[in-house]
Amino acid sequence: MKKMTQPLVIVIAMVLLTQQQKGEPLKQTTHSWLTDSMFVDADNDAFNPGIDTGEDFPLLMAVYQGQTVSDLRSFVGDKGMIFIASRSVDW
Repeated sequence: MKKMTQPLVIVIAMVLLTQQQKGEPLKQTTHSWLTDSMFVDADNDAFNPGIDTGEDFPLLMAVYQGQTVSDLRSFVGDKGMIFIASRSVDW
């Protein structure tokens, strides 16, 4: 572990010095490096993960406390409700 620490500290120091000499803030450089290829310009593949925005969610039925539930309005409180559906879960 000690053998790895010294080279790591040297590399970090070199990066910091290089960024300081360039005049570019380290935070901005790091942010650019991390987010450079985070997003794609267009979604033009054939993959369709589910319903489109604005579409009604398909009817569902579940058992809650021994009763069949098909209407979620009874679960909505004063602050609303978050409903998460994952189609990849295998129960």
